[in-house]
Amino acid sequence: LLLTDGRTYGDESRCVEIARRAQQRGTGLTALGVGDEWNEDLLETMTARENSRAHYIASAQDITSVFAEELKRLHSIFAQQVRIKLAVRPGGQVRSLDRVRPFIGPIAISEETDLHWSGNLGDWPGSDVHAFLIEVVAPPLSAGDHPLLKITVQYDLPGANQRDRVAEDIVRVRVLPGNEAGYQVDSTVKYWLERLVAYRLQSSAWQEVEAGRLDEATRRLQMAGTRLCEAGEVALAQTVQEEATRLLRSGNTSDEGRKRIKFGTRGLMGQGPGAERSKGS
Repeated sequence: LLLTDGRTYGDESRCVEIARRAQQRGTGLTALGVGDEWNEDLLETMTARENSRAHYIASAQDITSVFAEELKRLHSIFAQQVRIKLAVRPGGQVRSLDRVRPFIGPIAISEETDLHWSGNLGDWPGSDVHAFLIEVVAPPLSAGDHPLLKITVQYDLPGANQRDRVAEDIVRVRVLPGNEAGYQVDSTVKYWLERLVAYRLQSSAWQEVEAGRLDEATRRLQMAGTRLCEAGEVALAQTVQEEATRLLRSGNTSDEGRKRIKFGTRGLMGQGPGAERSKGS
């Protein structure tokens, strides 16, 4: 658990090296940045592994509560080395796997064999609610009920001295004839998809800034703001639109605004990494 301004005075690569060494040995890293004068790029790089995250504390008054929340979360870990395997039916494809609770972020997956993908989910605290969105391309299917995806979760329970426990589930889809099909999206999926799209848009916007394509970066920030506004995240949407305007006019964003957008769209601001948000809980 690291509270830092992210200033390294020239040894950033050493910081990343130490973080990776710890993560490879199963030790996660939670890096907490306070205020707006800290290096979020370094902390995000250091925490870009399972069991690790960077968290933005906007006010120093929140430090104690965030520390307490994170310690409580770490003490509640009940499952370790959680792995996920996805097997799709012939003709299908897994495009992406994203965590949406307790915070938003992509999960790296690899195609081990044809139609089979896998990824690491890290350790699971009992204080967190875990939820994921899986994007699957379905092959052409006839009308009826079909199995589409097999999900296998493998994990260790250190408290019970049990290793390689397995839980499985089959995702099925019901295909209707075209004249009977509706277009209503499940409300829970819609809630998290709106926020995931906003996160992806702002993430790609910063990449465009680094590449010097400011017009495209501005456009993507504006799109992210629109998505957030439609999702009811009005305050964050306003911050995004203000920074998009600032970027268009001056070619730069404010340090505070950039952090609020990057961490706000992931749900890593405010009460702490394990805290439940009031909407959609």
